Amino acid sequence: HLGGPSHSGMYANAINEKERENTVYNGNPITTNQNIGLMYPSDYGYAARNACINVKKMREYENSKDCTEGNWLYQSDYEWLLTPINNNEEQAFYIESSGSLENHYNYQVTRIFEVRPVVYLKPTIEIYNGDGTISNPYIIE
Repeated sequence: HLGGPSHSGMYANAINEKERENTVYNGNPITTNQNIGLMYPSDYGYAARNACINVKKMREYENSKDCTEGNWLYQSDYEWLLTPINNNEEQAFYIESSGSLENHYNYQVTRIFEVRPVVYLKPTIEIYNGDGTISNPYIIE
């Protein structure tokens, strides 16, 4: 799904709900069927510690130890996310280097930010071996 909110001042679960809605900017697609893409804002939000997820809106993750140090997806850099703003054709959500989710109107998708591809796995995929570390990565089948 490519739905999304119009701002980042929401909790991760509320943003997740908006991502699955059909509210998009006029003319933008509602869904995508690609197997490789960018992560959703809620993916990043849910990777934070519970003390952050249930207490702070994603715009408030900025420089919060519960939201950044405990978030395995936080990389201390500007990074584009998949979800477009639902009221503007030239903007998408991104993570700031401070850890907050943002959608400033002067940061259009033509800006050069980091991108981190994610891969869609079928629900039938299982971990065959490994523990997910660099020295012993997951082996899936």
